[in-house]
Amino acid sequence: ALSPDGSQAAYVVYDEAGKRYQVRVSPAQGGEPTAVFNITPVNFLHWTPDGQALLYREVAAGSDANSTLLM
Repeated sequence: ALSPDGSQAAYVVYDEAGKRYQVRVSPAQGGEPTAVFNITPVNFLHWTPDGQALLYREVAAGSDANSTLLM
């Protein structure tokens, strides 16, 4: 997901070493991540209109319930 001002990109990767998914935020022009979150979003990753936070949806292990969270 590209931030509203186009300066940052948030994306999901699988961390082989940690055996988990992560959300990473990097400069849109490339470079090292500026933030790494050890969360597993499911089909929803969206910037707030001011570009200060990300919304994501996760599913609790062993549950069909979804939570939409702000980070």
